[in-house]
Amino acid sequence: MGWKDSLEEGAREGGHFESGESIQAAIVADSGRPVGGGAPEAGHEVLPIKKRFALIATERNLYVLGMGLIGFKSVEETVLKVPIAEAEVTSHALGGKVFVGQRGEKPQWDLNLSGLRNRPKKVISYLEAHAGNAA
Repeated sequence: MGWKDSLEEGAREGGHFESGESIQAAIVADSGRPVGGGAPEAGHEVLPIKKRFALIATERNLYVLGMGLIGFKSVEETVLKVPIAEAEVTSHALGGKVFVGQRGEKPQWDLNLSGLRNRPKKVISYLEAHAGNAA
């Protein structure tokens, strides 16, 4: 089982995906935080220094999922969910950071990337190809 399969299984088992959704593109971030230091969605505590995050595009939604420190199946919480047609991901010009939110609005999350699994180009390309086409 590859890392994306483990990630998808953890998200599905934790009830983070809608019925029938599967990973179309994904990256894992070493850390992340709400932009502007704002609080995440109600009921969620985020410790950005010690938490990994997964940025996942499915057929219908873009997710930022908080993960545990061990394994790709350790999905703990949904910190952001945006319909694919409204989602936007931009990468910092110097690399190593992506900004996530709704198209045309200020980003809601920034994620710090490193390593081989963290190339945002596939997620960005998937969103561009499906902007306005989600059901």
